[in-house]
Amino acid sequence: MDEKLLHKLKQLLALSEGSNSESEKETAEKLLHKLLNKYDLNLEDIRDEKRIERTYKFTSNESKEILVQCVFCALEVNQKVYSNRYTNRYTKLVYCEVTNSEDVLIKELYEFHWKQYRKEKKKILRDLLDSYIIKHDLFSKFPSEEELSDFDLEGASRRAFMSELLEDVSYQKKLN
Repeated sequence: MDEKLLHKLKQLLALSEGSNSESEKETAEKLLHKLLNKYDLNLEDIRDEKRIERTYKFTSNESKEILVQCVFCALEVNQKVYSNRYTNRYTKLVYCEVTNSEDVLIKELYEFHWKQYRKEKKKILRDLLDSYIIKHDLFSKFPSEEELSDFDLEGASRRAFMSELLEDVSYQKKLN
């Protein structure tokens, strides 16, 4: 069997068995069975249930947390996950025993969620800076509601809410 086809079939199998979304599961299952029929294969031909220890790299505590949650999400059974074994002090690794289909699912989940997390974090940090400026009156002129578009109103509302969460402190000039 062609390696590309086998990889694609295993990805579809992993999605059909492990996705959190029912519609994604159904779509993957339909496509999987269509391909199995097309190439006259069955699930046993592609299923490899042997567990192999795999390593997954992370770069920060945040990426480690997301990676470990993706691993737990992908595994149907309680597997031991080891994260404190390092090959050296710069390369951080998570170790666990997974099947090939679970490996594919873990990688896809992690790639999606890590990318989405960084996008959301960037937006929140940008809003946090604006919120801080608003909270402490560090702006020269704030636009009126008419000057703001609908998207900006949503952002302004988010920043106003966030500014309420910040600590109420003020700068006082120190006299010597």
